[in-house]
Amino acid sequence: MQKSNDWCESNKCSVTHDTCGRKRAEEKLQFMLYAIDNTQNQAFWVTEDGCLFYVNDAACRTLGYTREELLRMSISDIDPTNPPEVFARHWRDLRKNGSTTFESIHRSKNGHMYPVEIRANFVLFDGKEYNCAFATDISERKRAEEELRENEERFRVLAETSPAAIIVYQQEKHLYVNPHASRLTGYTQRELLEMSFWDWMHPDYKELVRERGMERQRGKAVPSQYEFKCLTKKGEEKWIFVSGGRIEYKGKPAGIVTLFDITDRKRMEEELRQAHDELEKRVEERTLALRNANELLQHEINERKRTEEDLRQANLVVEHSPAVLFRCKADPGWTVELVSRNVIQFGYSPEELLSGAITYSSLIHPQDLKRVIFEMREFTASGVEQLLQEYRIITRGGAVRWIIDQTECERNEAGEITHYQGVIFDVTDRKRAEERLQQKKLLLEELNGTLEKRVREEVTKNREKDIILIHQHRQATLGEMLDHIAHQWKQPLNSISLLLQYLRDSWTRGTLADGDIPECVGKTLALVEHMTQTMDVFRNFHRPEKERTAFNLKDSIDSALSFIAPALRFQGIEVEINAAPDLTAVGYQNEYAQVLLNILTNARDVFKERNVSKPVLKIEAFAENDRTVVAIQDNAGGIPESIFDKIFDLYFTTKATKDGTGIGLYMSKAIIEKNMGGTLSAANIDDGAQFRIELNQSGC
Repeated sequence: MQKSNDWCESNKCSVTHDTCGRKRAEEKLQFMLYAIDNTQNQAFWVTEDGCLFYVNDAACRTLGYTREELLRMSISDIDPTNPPEVFARHWRDLRKNGSTTFESIHRSKNGHMYPVEIRANFVLFDGKEYNCAFATDISERKRAEEELRENEERFRVLAETSPAAIIVYQQEKHLYVNPHASRLTGYTQRELLEMSFWDWMHPDYKELVRERGMERQRGKAVPSQYEFKCLTKKGEEKWIFVSGGRIEYKGKPAGIVTLFDITDRKRMEEELRQAHDELEKRVEERTLALRNANELLQHEINERKRTEEDLRQANLVVEHSPAVLFRCKADPGWTVELVSRNVIQFGYSPEELLSGAITYSSLIHPQDLKRVIFEMREFTASGVEQLLQEYRIITRGGAVRWIIDQTECERNEAGEITHYQGVIFDVTDRKRAEERLQQKKLLLEELNGTLEKRVREEVTKNREKDIILIHQHRQATLGEMLDHIAHQWKQPLNSISLLLQYLRDSWTRGTLADGDIPECVGKTLALVEHMTQTMDVFRNFHRPEKERTAFNLKDSIDSALSFIAPALRFQGIEVEINAAPDLTAVGYQNEYAQVLLNILTNARDVFKERNVSKPVLKIEAFAENDRTVVAIQDNAGGIPESIFDKIFDLYFTTKATKDGTGIGLYMSKAIIEKNMGGTLSAANIDDGAQFRIELNQSGC
């Protein structure tokens, strides 16, 4: 009995164990079916006769059939490229190889055809053969491949028809050259493909091109554009401009370059350089002739100095200066409310202008009036503080005079413009000088005789031409001087205007006290005296000197800064000075200060043009060996390399034609190097440009 019970217990355990094992197998099978049903790829089990035995959810969604519909179908129903005879051949190959991957076409229920990649596996189960296949929709990949083929075709057409040479290289060998590369080098395309990419380079550039080509493939930073010389198959030298980049070709880095023949451009550059050298030679000859004529000019210079001294002694600078002051209402005709007495230089009296009988607009030449009105409207709408205009006026006698007008707006508390005030200068002589200079230029172009004959004929005219050149340089700074005078005189003029208005209003209201007139007259005379002193500074600054003398560098720096300081403050330019107080040099002090002013003015213009947020000018003066050095440095970004060698050339300017003449730096270099025996140089340092002036120290 005990034995029977033991057998029962043993059999019970065996049955339990088999049940648990089957349950786990069923769970694994269910998990496998769940995974297959939920995969994104289409899954198919196919029997040997081509019927669908199993399909997953992805296959149903993609083809648009229900599972029951698909299980009643064969492979040929969804794959039009796989009829029974083709399927039978595929089945034999699958049985032999065990698995295979191929591309085919599936057709959905709505007739949509799409490409698929099929991974088929041969399965033998329970004595029956099955094909377990997974299909992936490769429509996107096919479109990408088609786009790639189209892009390659477009590149081939572009490269084959390009007017530039295009070369693709890997390591040292050419992989592709277009027809223009063959025309450029003289080698056939087959010959080029058998060569290294530097084989046809000029010996002077072979190592450079090789190094950059290899470094570019390694991903190193090398210039993408540069120039070099090559040798054609016939041995002809050509200048080439190259633009290169890095690409991947068959999984490896390669280089692609576009080449342009710039031989003609290089030849033209050389011709221009030779022409420039010839011009430099002629300028040097003129300068020598000017130096020889200095003695003849001394009498005229002394006369001018005496005239300037007489003007300095004048009690009222406003009444005796060339600057005519205006204050007009902002009405259509610009009715004059205030005008300096020296307006009589144009034939009009202040009284007839102040009476309203003659408006300011009636003085303007009819051909210029429309433009002046338009510019004034633009000026008032823009919100800019100052307007500089150049136009013609008609004098009382009917003569035409050219003037420069610097105007500012006056606004009330509501921001409305009530008046215009400004300063006008007669620049007719400058205009005539410009016309004469243009005539001389045309005459020079027409001369085609021998140089020796022209020199003989022009020697007698050199003095007049050089005077015009100097005069043109002086006149070129007139706009700057107007700006500085306007800044210096703006506050005194406003104060005089307020005093006059106070007297008029007090007299009108009957509140004018006995002491008001003497007090206002005293204040007005004090302001006029201040303006007189300002004019003296400007006159002394431009006074030429006869002989070299020892002068204090700090004084010259202060003199130049006093001239331009208001404009620097107006633009928010900070000036840092580090100069030894007892440092001296030998030369012409006023001309030296003029050079400083030219450099400072250029720096100010660059700050404004480039809109530098925190402009800073650093001025240092120190001794170096037996010479004195003044270095002026800005933080405006430096001088572009493309123009660095041209900044001291005659007539070279980066400004608009109306703003620059290209004479300032040229004359500055001539003054320092030819007149004073020093040097003037420029360099890019840190974040700006530095101009360095060197002269012999006093006593050396």
